[in-house]
Amino acid sequence: MATARRSVKGMVAKDPTLHAAFQSIQVRRGRLKPNLIFVLGSQRSGTNVLRQSLSLDPYVHGFNERKNSELYVGWALRPEPEIREFLSRFRTTVLLKPIQSVIRRPVADFLNEFDDYNLKVAWIYRDPVAVFRSRGERWSYKSEAGPFIDEWNRINASVMDANDPRVSVVCYDQLTTDHTVFHSLCQGLGIRGENLFHSGRPVAEVESSLSEEDVADIRKRTVETLDRLDAAAAAFLEANKVAEGGEDSEDGPAPEKSAQPSTTG
Repeated sequence: MATARRSVKGMVAKDPTLHAAFQSIQVRRGRLKPNLIFVLGSQRSGTNVLRQSLSLDPYVHGFNERKNSELYVGWALRPEPEIREFLSRFRTTVLLKPIQSVIRRPVADFLNEFDDYNLKVAWIYRDPVAVFRSRGERWSYKSEAGPFIDEWNRINASVMDANDPRVSVVCYDQLTTDHTVFHSLCQGLGIRGENLFHSGRPVAEVESSLSEEDVADIRKRTVETLDRLDAAAAAFLEANKVAEGGEDSEDGPAPEKSAQPSTTG
């Protein structure tokens, strides 16, 4: 009997199709936890570029937000029980960007849905003045500083209050100026992406395009939350140092791979 079981396991290991089917069954039975990465942050903070950058790992299946799909409804991620079967189809890491799911809901509550997964979260934040300017360019109806400040503080304070060890906090501006920050993030996530970030507009240029009153109000009312984010980002980089010019500094870490690579969705 034991010999027969070993023979079956050997056949499964040698056949990629059988191996994928076997892993999918194990996931659905709760014997294996799917690998899952969330890219999160407030809108216009670089979440889309980060999703694209991390999805370039061939062992990562990246899915963008959709208004309605197997994963999303009304741009928000469907409840975990509704997407469980979909996620179980993949034997490699699935990467999602469900930022709509944390706009009005505490981050801790949302992440708790996925306690049964091997979940890691990349939380990106950006200079709130730059975020405000970008939102105004994209959506003219989002041009009032007061509501923006309240939302930006609420979303970013929520992830800090969650104090979840699965969350890695990185700063948009550092990603555009220091390539080791991206490689540190990849190291923390256990994947190998490609940095697509480029330098943005200088701070002075961004501020000059807005009213002095709005800039001053945003700076004053977001400083406490921004300090918390900066501290979290510094702590993450300290724990995931990548040496300048070191082996990992060009391509990022080599993740563990147990199956053939798959095409990013």
